[in-house]
Amino acid sequence: MSQTIKQFRLSAALAAIILCAAPAFAQETEDPALTALIAEKDAAMFAAFNTCDGDTVGEYVEEDLEFYHDNAGLSRGRTSIVEAVKNNVCNNFTRQLLPGTLEVWPVPGYGAIETGVHTFTNVGATEPHGIGRFLHIWHQDGDTWRIARIVSYDHGPYTPEAASPSEDERADLEEQAAAARAGMAEKSKEFMDKGGEIYVEE
Repeated sequence: MSQTIKQFRLSAALAAIILCAAPAFAQETEDPALTALIAEKDAAMFAAFNTCDGDTVGEYVEEDLEFYHDNAGLSRGRTSIVEAVKNNVCNNFTRQLLPGTLEVWPVPGYGAIETGVHTFTNVGATEPHGIGRFLHIWHQDGDTWRIARIVSYDHGPYTPEAASPSEDERADLEEQAAAARAGMAEKSKEFMDKGGEIYVEE
């Protein structure tokens, strides 16, 4: 049987995503000014999201946006999110950032990574119905910041417990995050020591 060797190259940006995607709550971020900037842009983008203004939402994302959703799958392009806001979000539900969960980390030479927890509330309801985690990769071009990649995951029904983990749960999350980051840091080092290439035999 013949064998085909496939070569995969992982970008530094993807490595950064993996290292920062482990769950964590209320960690101190490295750059308060950058955190404030991204928080402002997040608020402006989702103010438009919550008021059926898909065109304005589109101004905050790159033309070649990739949106990874653990229920809906992968969608590509700015048009996809603009149409989703107009056709699926508008008059159905709104999104709220859960206070105390926003984290922002710089990506030198590119932009920033934003992570957090958000809730979703049906129009006319007084309490959220859903909760999930998100990761945004922001690209800086001069004074302009746009999201290049969105990862929306860990969706489930909203409960007060899900929104406010206990001290024991927080400790467990922090331990999991530390272990995940340590493991991925080691794998990332091994990956880079091999020249940034992985070979898989079939």
